Amino acid sequence: MFIDNILSTARRNLTIQTRAYPVHFFVGELMSCFFTVLSSFFIYSIVFKGKVSDSFIRFSGTSDYMSYAILGSFMYLFVVRTFLNVSRSFITEMREGTLDSLLISPVSYMGYLSGNMLEQTLVTTGELLAAIIITSPFGLKMPDINAAAALLCIGITLVSLFGMAIILCGIMIYLKDTYLSQNTVFSVMYLICGITFPVQYLPNWVQNISNLIPVTYSLRIFRSSILAGSSIASQAGDFLMLAVLSIIYFAAGVLLINRIMKKAPERQFI
Repeated sequence: MFIDNILSTARRNLTIQTRAYPVHFFVGELMSCFFTVLSSFFIYSIVFKGKVSDSFIRFSGTSDYMSYAILGSFMYLFVVRTFLNVSRSFITEMREGTLDSLLISPVSYMGYLSGNMLEQTLVTTGELLAAIIITSPFGLKMPDINAAAALLCIGITLVSLFGMAIILCGIMIYLKDTYLSQNTVFSVMYLICGITFPVQYLPNWVQNISNLIPVTYSLRIFRSSILAGSSIASQAGDFLMLAVLSIIYFAAGVLLINRIMKKAPERQFI
């Protein structure tokens, strides 16, 4: 039953995506990724004259800023697409007038949310393949990829993003708000998780906050695996922190969403 819930939800969402929103969501996310890379290119080429400092090389482990920024934009696209659409799934059901039916149906909350996560992962993978094509002219180089480390990073990152999305979903339901909640979260992650620059440039107290967000470790591992070919063993510390944070966020998300959804009708959250 649980697997059926996941597959049926994913199939329904894919049908909606291909029939109701066939183009503009796809193009919109690609443009967001493209303009992130384009702005990085202008800053690197015009402001810094195509040069990076010794501190950047020391903090990032590479002198190839454009590859660094492009991989960061890929991860941000992946984070936003999965995180955003999974977290606001119940709010979307409410706005479409189908949430009451969902609440009284035998569908489990986790099965429903997992189906949304599966669908968004498939859609975002297609968007990333297109993003690789449109951003390659800006200088993306992948000289020494460690595929095993990169794939393991993505797998653990999916768990962390799912947990974070569930937590944000509960907050959205409680506050009856999507835009302020989600935009605040994404803006903070963009600024402090190292999307376009190493987090070491940030004040120490901001770095401490950044180190509590799984995306920071995901980016570090992902870049190191692709740009330097670093193995799983050589990144064991970052992998361990990513795994621990993923478990914590996932467990907190499950507890929160179950509590809020059970109290939703009587508290009139919905």
